[in-house]
Amino acid sequence: MATKSTAKVSKAAAPAATVCPVCGKHISKLATVTAGIGAKCAHVQAQFTPAQLQAHYASVTGNVPQGYIPLATLDKAVKAKKHTVPGLTISKMVKAIGGDRALLPPVHPICTPVYNGRQRWVNAWLATPQGLQAMATGNYAHAPKL
Repeated sequence: MATKSTAKVSKAAAPAATVCPVCGKHISKLATVTAGIGAKCAHVQAQFTPAQLQAHYASVTGNVPQGYIPLATLDKAVKAKKHTVPGLTISKMVKAIGGDRALLPPVHPICTPVYNGRQRWVNAWLATPQGLQAMATGNYAHAPKL
């Protein structure tokens, strides 16, 4: 059984938080700090070549179109309405835009995110009651034309 003093020593022996060289996020878990790369970045790099990733991110990076909102704003809208819209979850929002890193195609063209630096932007319609309902059900029949 570890005592409090040995627990403090083992925590003190762990390396300090550092930054992932791929995405720039802070990593602090012992395994990721030791590996020198975040777990998600390591997983993505195992599936895609650097050239494939660079081509993908170049295709989704650009100027933010009029009427787009930061993904964080959509996240807040989903969290605020998930108790009133049946079936609405953060997972469905992430799947709608093509996954955590947008490596998959979006479920509908209106869900296509645009990267601008490290921030993702999405169409503001997704944060409306109709957009939230569409994400919950997967039915984008009433989505506006782009």
